[in-house]
Amino acid sequence: MPWIALGDEAYLDIINNTVHKLNLTIPYDGHCHGSVDNLLFLTRGGSGCFMADPFSGAVHPVVDLALFLKQQTRKEMFSLNYYGRRLSIKKVVVDWPQGSSVEPVVATLLTNSINMHENTIFVCRAGTDTVGKKSYRAMSVDLWNVLDIAFFHGNLNAISTCGQLHRVEIRVPSGGNPVMTNVKELDTIGSPRRGSNDDYNEDKMVNLIAYEKIIPTEEAYLVESGDKLLKLNPWIMDSNPGKTVKFTVYEADHSIPLKWKLVRSLCGRALFLGRYGSNFKSVPVGDGHYCAQEDCIYFVHDSGDFGIYNVKSRKMMGSLVPDTEVLPQPQRPWIPTWVFPRSPVCN
Repeated sequence: MPWIALGDEAYLDIINNTVHKLNLTIPYDGHCHGSVDNLLFLTRGGSGCFMADPFSGAVHPVVDLALFLKQQTRKEMFSLNYYGRRLSIKKVVVDWPQGSSVEPVVATLLTNSINMHENTIFVCRAGTDTVGKKSYRAMSVDLWNVLDIAFFHGNLNAISTCGQLHRVEIRVPSGGNPVMTNVKELDTIGSPRRGSNDDYNEDKMVNLIAYEKIIPTEEAYLVESGDKLLKLNPWIMDSNPGKTVKFTVYEADHSIPLKWKLVRSLCGRALFLGRYGSNFKSVPVGDGHYCAQEDCIYFVHDSGDFGIYNVKSRKMMGSLVPDTEVLPQPQRPWIPTWVFPRSPVCN
């Protein structure tokens, strides 16, 4: 079972219900924006970006991303239309080369502080080597209303508010930096924006929890699960917007046009969801490695909304963590996030 990173020195072991302390050698002003597999993604003073292993202390700088953010900010400062616009990191995903010691490809979803509907996607390779600012044009693209991104079969996929899927095709030279070769807006049908009417009617007996109305949110999460690309839409209580009570799950049918199909099973897998930059990961269960329940979604949120949702039974499975009031509070800006030890063991 993965751990939840609660701060730079506090990690919650869910299986044993204990909090561990690990000394991670990172700058004091490093801010955590989430995680990727067993690595935390952090920024330093708004100028540095890096991934850090909380277990080994290894650090992977992402210099090109830091330089791109700095370049865009500087460009806006000298623009006649400058109103304090800033790009901020919403989601980070990586694509690890198979059987290679080359640094991974890093894709970042950036949001605009002035216009929340305008997004930028930037791809680069982790490491200290840079390609130069002139190359950044071929490594970035501006899109509208993007909610999430995920790698699938070597390409980067982006989901918009209307369920529309964009495919960003990337060419990755051996040892070189990635280049965007094409951006396709896929013809999509059956794209429920906030949960379909069919799903609502089918679930009408469970759509009232303690006689309270539940509503779908505007959020959508993309997750690669086995050989499938899934889209998850969370639902919340109308009277308590910070409380997730269910998810609807759709599978991408890659026929032409692309279709989103409602599914009632994760095919024996478990999903681990974070918030924004946090880890979204699908793992097989039943092999003694992760101690997770099959067909369940484990989720953590920076608001303290933690839980387990069973896709088959369509029910919440109780609390994921102990009383959050007794958990240690981080000493720096920190998003609770999943981290996966390299050798997960069930006790």
